[in-house]
Amino acid sequence: VDYVLAFKGAGLAADPADMPGFASTLAGMLSEGTEKLDSKAIAETAQSYGGGVGAGASNDGLTLYANATASRAGEM
Repeated sequence: VDYVLAFKGAGLAADPADMPGFASTLAGMLSEGTEKLDSKAIAETAQSYGGGVGAGASNDGLTLYANATASRAGEM
């Protein structure tokens, strides 16, 4: 099962002129961890559900994604 959260208009084309690469940097930071879980713990947790998590920036938007096996998707 795939989960996708897309933010249209928040991509590379929307980067402020004085902050090129902002969307890419933000996407990279979104999977780096939280106060409770670091990036390794997030990845290991997702893998325990048979899936993964991540984020990416395109010219048109910012996308967060996660996937899991169907039998564990409700727990994700």
